[in-house]
Amino acid sequence: MSISVRVNNRMISEYKNGSLIRSYGSNISQAFTDGSSVIAVDNGGMIVEFVNGSLRRKYGSSIQTAYISQGVVYATTVTGKLQTWKNGSFIGER
Repeated sequence: MSISVRVNNRMISEYKNGSLIRSYGSNISQAFTDGSSVIAVDNGGMIVEFVNGSLRRKYGSSIQTAYISQGVVYATTVTGKLQTWKNGSFIGER
């Protein structure tokens, strides 16, 4: 089973095996999934985390891009620093 996401009209569209399952969120600039969670960056620069289309939590600030791998969120700020988050808790910055 292959799950993918894309941003359409500032909302997340989630696809399973190429078929649209659901759309959710608002004011989203980008989205990424690791297959179990969906991480998005909203227009306000916050990380928004979804599970099964439902909002789990929001965190961070001044985020430009973000992705998730094995439950760890890696985010780049507008100043170019790399931040790491796990379960919504800040781990560190480089």
